[in-house]
Formats: sequence, C-alpha cells, structure tokens
Amino acid sequence: MTDESPPSPGAVEDASGGLAHKAAAGAVWSVAQNLVTRVTAFVTVLILARLLSPTDFGVVTIAATLIPILQVLADLGITMYVIQHPAPSKLIYDTYFWITSSIALVGAVALVLLAPLIAQLFGEPTAGPVMQALAPTALLVSLGAVPQTILRRGLRFRAIAVQSTIAAIVSQVVAIAAAVVGLGVWALVLQNLTQQFLATLLAWGATRFRPSFEFSRSELRLMVRFGGNYVVSTGIQTAAQLLINFIITSVLGVTALGYLNIVQRLIRVVTDVVLSAVLQVSTVAFAMIRGSAERLRSGYLRSFSTMYAVLVLVMVFIAASAEHLVPFMYGNQWQASIGPGQVLALTAVFVVDALDHALYAGIGRPVLWTLYTLYSSVLLVAATWIGSGWGLLAVVWAGLAANLVVTVIRWFVAARQLRTSGWTLVGAFVRVAAPGVLAAGAGYLVTWLTSGLPPLVGVVLVGLAVLAVFLPVFRLTARDTWDELEGIARRGLRRIVRRGPATSS
Repeated sequence: MTDESPPSPGAVEDASGGLAHKAAAGAVWSVAQNLVTRVTAFVTVLILARLLSPTDFGVVTIAATLIPILQVLADLGITMYVIQHPAPSKLIYDTYFWITSSIALVGAVALVLLAPLIAQLFGEPTAGPVMQALAPTALLVSLGAVPQTILRRGLRFRAIAVQSTIAAIVSQVVAIAAAVVGLGVWALVLQNLTQQFLATLLAWGATRFRPSFEFSRSELRLMVRFGGNYVVSTGIQTAAQLLINFIITSVLGVTALGYLNIVQRLIRVVTDVVLSAVLQVSTVAFAMIRGSAERLRSGYLRSFSTMYAVLVLVMVFIAASAEHLVPFMYGNQWQASIGPGQVLALTAVFVVDALDHALYAGIGRPVLWTLYTLYSSVLLVAATWIGSGWGLLAVVWAGLAANLVVTVIRWFVAARQLRTSGWTLVGAFVRVAAPGVLAAGAGYLVTWLTSGLPPLVGVVLVGLAVLAVFLPVFRLTARDTWDELEGIARRGLRRIVRRGPATSS
C-alpha cells in the first residue's frame, strides 16, 4: 500500500518554484472552480426560483442546517489537525478515515429517527422527510474527507477544481429536471445528494489512498486534543444558525426564512468564490510559514487587502442594484427579499472571517477561533431575537450591527497574533472601503433615476456607475492592492492559456 502522506513543508516549498508559486496557482484554480460552480449554481437558483415557492426554500433551509452538526461531530476537528501536521503517516490517515466514517454513519441514522420530532419543534412537519432524505450527505462528506485532505495538503487544487465543477454541474442539471417534472422541494434534496455523492466519488478516484484495517488510539487522542476546539467552534456556529432559523420561523414564519434564504444564496455566490479559495490555500500556506513572523504577517495582509477589495466592489453593486436585480433574477414574487438583500450585502463585507480561520489553524491556535465563534454567535442570536419583533428587515439590520462589533474585535485579535497593530488592519480596510462608499452613492443615485426602466437596463446602468466610481478611486487609495490584483489576474490568465483545458492530474 502506497503511503499517501503529502510531502514535508520543505519539499513542497522547493518544488515547482516554491510555496508562493504553488499557493498562488492553487488560489487561481480555487477561484476558477468556485466561479464556475457558483455562477452555474446561481443560474440554477434563478430557474428554481420560478419553479419552486419561498416555502420550499424555507423547508430545505431548516433541514440543511442540521447536516453540518453531524459533519462537525463526525470530523472531531481531525481535518484541521491533519492539514497542519508536518507529515501525517498512513496510520494517521487510516485512523482519521475509520473514526469519522463510523461517527457519521451513527449520526445519519440518528437524524433519520429524530427528524419527525425536530420538524415538529420547528412547527413545519413537512421538513421531517426532507431531513431524513438529506441525512446521507453527512456520511458522504465523511467518506470523502481523507482523499480531499490529501489533495489539499498536496496543493492539488487543480484536481479539486475539476472534481467540484463536475459534481456541481451534474447536480444542478438533476435539480432543474426534477423541478420541471413537478417534484417541488425534492428537486433541492436531489441536488444536494447528487453533488456530494459525485464529489466524494471523484476525490477517491484522484488519490491512491485506500484504507487498511488499522487504528491507533494514541493518534486519535492527539487528533481529538487538537481538534476539540474546532468541534466546539463549528458546533457553536451551527447551533447558532439553527437558533436563528428557529427564531425566524417561530416569529415570522417559514416563508420569511425562504425570502431570506434566496438572497443569501445570491450573496454566497460571491463570498464562496473568494473565501473558500482563501481558506483552502491559506490554511496550508500559513502552516508552512508559521515559523517566520514576517512572512506570515506579509501573507496575511496581502490576502486581507485583496479579499476585501473584491468583496466591497461586488457587495456594493448588489446592494445598490437590488431593486432591479431581485425582480430581474427571481421574479416579482420575491419583492419582499429586496430590503433584506441590500442589508445582507453590506453585512457580507464584515462576515469574512475565513482568513482568520485559516490563520488560527495554520499557526496551531484553535482556542482563539473557539472564543471568537462563541462571542460572535451569542451576539448574532441575540440580535436576531431582538430584531424579530419588528420584522425581517429589522432582523438583518440587527445582524449588521452585531457583525460590525464582531469584526472590529476580530481584527485586533488577529493583529496581535501577527505582531502588528490592529489599526494596520483597520487602515487596510478603509483604503478599499472608501471607494466602495463613493461607488454606493453613485449606484443608489442611478437606481433612483432608473426606477421606471426595465430591470435588466437598471442593473447594467447601476453596474457601470459603480465600476466608474470604484475603480479609479481604488487605484488611488490602494495602489499596492490594485497592483496585486492585476498581477494575480495576469498570472491566472497566462496559466490557463498555457495549460489549456484542465485535467484532474
């Protein structure tokens, strides 16, 4: 049996032009993969929004919230332990596989049995069968965890990109076909199951890892000792989201949750493209350079500025154009999503904690992430509870206020780990946010002036206005970040042109 453990940090750094080259290439492939999968998913949602009801989306949102709980319990934080490990052995991978798969199987069976009771607690009995049908996705995730981790540690993001794209597109076709024939909410269920099954199958095909019947209790103790913080932190996040959904459905109804979910999906298209690439690449990269404070600080600050620059631009566009964008994409029946969508777009700028997650994982400080997760989750649940008495729009405004507080604290804690001032991060954010404020003003003005025009025309004109203001001001206020983004774009295009169509090698 071939040992599938990835090369040591030094070996990775020496190969193919060094760690920076591999990390940059990985980021390009991750962004490309997420761009394709999220854009196609976005198109799928546009179609499904016209075939399904807000209630259908709300029911699936309730059910899907529970799946991450099973995944957290099954993973035990072992994935992060293996990713940051200098050189995991075959025994570590075998132990990792058997423990996570076994717990996931037990958890999936438990969810099937408890689903009717959970659905009754939410006051939505139709969610019970949907929970039962989605339960196997937790097991599929665990079965694919080891090969996915091997690919990540080997910085084989090109292979991951190809696999994810195939799984996403096939599952989206399945969902649309199911909705067209009238399967309703089950179209969304089939999409989730198909995507995870294919992702797991393709990951196994891309690695030589095959589990043997070996298990180490001593290795498991080390894994759980390290990963316990991630189990707690992810569990807190998932439980908080479950409470938020429970509050909204209890006070405002499942349809309100559907209105909220549809715009959350839109915003996730953008954030996932940027943030998942940051988390996948940065976790490995930070683990490899954590011995050098200067390299760690430099890498973090560069990622911080480029990430916020992209998010601010796109979120300003979504917020400013929402009055045209939502009816154009989803239809007039989703008018109630416009106001919440505008606020959620602004909130998304401050919810970008993936970089800090990668930092704490890379430097081996999971307890900091657990503490952050605890106070942020408490604030967000409290904000939802307070805002729910005044309606859905008040809920998202309260969430924005809570996230502003959380973000400032998070920046200063991260800065301390990087041995720099928190005001360094504040200044980096202001340099990319200032152009966004001006662009937002221009965008809202154009929205007001084009209120009587067809939605598509309004979306295009608002987009042009936002770009016309943001880009030149951004080039003046954050020239280093401008040059960084320009360089990333050029390298990415050259790499894609040179290699041609991607393969999974």
